[in-house]
Amino acid sequence: MKTKPELRWADGEIERYCVVCGRRGLQNQIALVEVNNQPPMRIARCRNCSSVLLDDPDPPVENIDYWNDYVEWIAGIEAIASFLALVESAPGSRFLDVGCGFGFGLDLAQKTKGWEVLGVDPSIGARIGAQDLGVEIRIGQLGNNLVLDSTFDVILASEVLEHVLSPNDFLASVRSLLAHDGILVITTPNAKTVDPANLDTDVTMALAAGDHKFLVDAEQLEILLRKAGFEFIEIDTTGIGLIATATLTAVGQQKSLLGLGFKNIQVDEYLRDRGNSAPKGSGLAIGMWARLVQSEVFAGKIDEARQDMVRLADALENRYQIDLTRLDTIREMEDPPSVLVSVCYLAGFICFVHEKNLPRAAEYFNLSLNIEIANETKNNKAGIHPSKLFVIQSLGHLALALAPTNPKGAKRALKRLDRLVAAKECPAEVAKDFRDRTLAITPPHGPTYTRLRSGMRKIFLKSKHKKSK
Repeated sequence: MKTKPELRWADGEIERYCVVCGRRGLQNQIALVEVNNQPPMRIARCRNCSSVLLDDPDPPVENIDYWNDYVEWIAGIEAIASFLALVESAPGSRFLDVGCGFGFGLDLAQKTKGWEVLGVDPSIGARIGAQDLGVEIRIGQLGNNLVLDSTFDVILASEVLEHVLSPNDFLASVRSLLAHDGILVITTPNAKTVDPANLDTDVTMALAAGDHKFLVDAEQLEILLRKAGFEFIEIDTTGIGLIATATLTAVGQQKSLLGLGFKNIQVDEYLRDRGNSAPKGSGLAIGMWARLVQSEVFAGKIDEARQDMVRLADALENRYQIDLTRLDTIREMEDPPSVLVSVCYLAGFICFVHEKNLPRAAEYFNLSLNIEIANETKNNKAGIHPSKLFVIQSLGHLALALAPTNPKGAKRALKRLDRLVAAKECPAEVAKDFRDRTLAITPPHGPTYTRLRSGMRKIFLKSKHKKSK
């Protein structure tokens, strides 16, 4: 697994060609990113178009561990469903997913939209997904070693543009495959995310040094799309990224719902159906049940989450021989699967909210944090750095679980959360919320309570001082 990227903001100049606008010569260096203790990669910003320019991407490495992690807990299925929801196109429409990866976009389009689907992707994940999901995927890259002989009513190119060596050639290829009244949905990280004012975790995620070639902002994305021949373009921001719909005609533009605003789409029914149909002992089964429990927990549907946690526990036992109730055996695992970072947090949250078993909840939260640390420090497998979401939530809820009986332990958890704030990996308001709630249930006696209250007062005064400026 790749170690956590180290970001350092820097000034200076660097010779770099801009593949977006074509400018050659010296560009403004803005940052250095170090990954896996390799020499730092130099990040530049184009002096002409303000695009962010990175080194050439590393050669792709076919790695099963990456795809196991992706299927089991990383896949952005809800985001993919939300992208598809931006298009209003009749059942039977021809749909192409460029850079489809495992193929969840194809599966969703086929099952929820009734579209005829085809994917294009060069990875081993695409080969596995085509078999596991039963969708058609052509192995290769557009304009390189793969030519398609038909046009499509809907094309999705999600998180692909930033990887290509020539955005103009790529978009021209996509344009040639779009039906006259078709619609393109494209997503890509926003170059404006690369700013010292943002969380370092957001910046490094957008940069993905070693994987991405460049980043554009909304203005440059529109210029690229118009240059490729698209006439009607809508662009919005979502999180650290950009999302756009682009068409050739006004008729095509009528299929776009982006003007109504981007909405997160729930896919619980899809996850349940796929979980039930997934092969026993497969990573797909774990991924579907884990994402469903996560969705239910975040929606406050704790009773449903408890019931589906049983299915998730069965999937873990079938694949990894893990008994989710035997925390001691999980602690002894030499190489626990990354999905346990999220699963242990979810199990702890259910204990915390429904069963009111705070000691047991604290055990699960601690286990989630320890597994994250173990995965972060091991370099013997390539994969995706676990999401900070579960680390932040585990620390905050650990503080809440410990506060009534172990205020010192709660304080230690909050200190770890403060360190994430200082490292620009956790929003300050999130840490403050957990601290407020912890203080509210900490017994009002002893030095720990006094220090917590004092810490809150310092935060308040610091915030008030900034506002007065």
